[in-house]
Amino acid sequence: MFFHGGKAPMQQRITPLKTSQNAKALQELLEEWHLYLQNHDRSPGTVRKYTQAVTRFLAWHEQEEHASLTWEILNPIILIGYRNELQQEQHKSTNTVN
Repeated sequence: MFFHGGKAPMQQRITPLKTSQNAKALQELLEEWHLYLQNHDRSPGTVRKYTQAVTRFLAWHEQEEHASLTWEILNPIILIGYRNELQQEQHKSTNTVN
């Protein structure tokens, strides 16, 4: 190992998602998030809209891929596909989608 200026080179650390979170189904996490929002004084309308948005996304993925979404396969391409679906097929505005 070479030292530059008396300091060791920085090593990049990659931390995977916690194993316990990987094991949880997304639906279970959605339910926990729903309760979290309710317990932290979010308005009922906000809680409903946030939960509906994620539920629709999960349903869309299952319909498109004929499989439930998991943490292992969730990636930006899936999110972009859903955004395109909302914009093109459902004629949602960019502000609504974002």
